Amino acid sequence: MTGRCAIYDPADDRRRNPHAGDVERAEFWNKLTETLLATLETVREMAAKQGISLNDADMAEYDRESERQRATAEAHPLARLARKYAANVEAWFKSHEALFRSKEDELQSVHAMELPGRRPEADAAVIGDCVEVIRWHQYQIHVKLMRALEHEPLVCDDPGEPNDADGSAKVALIGANRSLAAWGRLQEHLPQATDTILDLLALLERIRRLTERVFRGARAFVRPGFDAPKPKQEACM
Repeated sequence: MTGRCAIYDPADDRRRNPHAGDVERAEFWNKLTETLLATLETVREMAAKQGISLNDADMAEYDRESERQRATAEAHPLARLARKYAANVEAWFKSHEALFRSKEDELQSVHAMELPGRRPEADAAVIGDCVEVIRWHQYQIHVKLMRALEHEPLVCDDPGEPNDADGSAKVALIGANRSLAAWGRLQEHLPQATDTILDLLALLERIRRLTERVFRGARAFVRPGFDAPKPKQEACM
């Protein structure tokens, strides 16, 4: 990594200067100051080559534009639905605490009686996994959709052209799909909560469909390191 660093100086390697890594010595802080200054100069040069201004006035305008984009994203139906879903999930778990305690008591009783054909440990594990998946994606869906909505285009003109917004939307779709599956499994173990779970499933499905409509290239987006790229088709000879 140091061989590719634009500001790394092998002559100042800690092996050649035993005091270079000692925070109690002036040599350390002098070198750190030099490194920071060199980094800032590199950033300025790169920004100039890219036509990016680092002036305070320009940065203030950038901040205002970012705030406008965020306000627009927050007002989007997708963001409102995802925010509503996160809040409804939180309310659901709070209102069903007694149901979970009752289910826990039931599984403990079954375990104590050693009833044939029953697997209370497996049931408890499934319920725990479902809750973990739902909680993991509860707020992530909204966060990823906000990121997608803040990084235009809101509606992709070319579905075949990958972009950052599609990548964020794909993560939200994955979260929605996993949450749908988790709620379905949870309903099997908590049939008393079927009606309220169905309400959440319907809301998730609305989020999923609207996301696919707004970000038409999301499903096809290939995430580096996560998704295997589609094999290229060879031309017929």
